Formats: sequence, structure tokens, C-alpha cells
Amino acid sequence: MTSPTPMSDTIEIKLEPMYAINANCHVCGSVENYNGEIFGTADNDMRICPDCLKAGTEEIDRRLEHLAQIWDARARWTRSLIGRLKLPD
Repeated sequence: MTSPTPMSDTIEIKLEPMYAINANCHVCGSVENYNGEIFGTADNDMRICPDCLKAGTEEIDRRLEHLAQIWDARARWTRSLIGRLKLPD
């Protein structure tokens, strides 16, 4: 993966066909198989699925916020496990 784009920079999205098994969308988090469907991609390895592309910019921003909230909750849960796991002897 390339280095992250500075958070203030605009990320240019290109359209290209995706041929992949279990490709994930960095906007909505879906994981699907694709056989030539048009994806949005960026130089920072970002992928945007066809559904999110069709949804438009405002909806993409809403979906990004929703996914970030899910990741925040998952990170809190993961941290809550630190020091609590008792493995079998």
C-alpha cells in the first residue's frame, strides 16, 4: 500500500473495470466478487464500489461517516479485550 494522502488533499478518483474476488469498498465496507464492473480507484489504493459511485458525493460522505463509526466501535471493543483473554493451559 502506498503512503497515505495528506488529509487536506483532494483525492482524484479514476474509473476502471475491477476483476477481483473479495474486493472491498473503502466507502461502504462491502466485500464482493467483481467481473469487469466499473470501480472508482485512486493512487492510494482506495476502491469505491459501483453502488457507492452511483450514490453520489453527498451519500458517499454519509457512508464514509457510517463506516468510520463502525470502525470506532470495533476499535473500542478490541481495546476492551486487552488483558482479559485467558488462554487454555
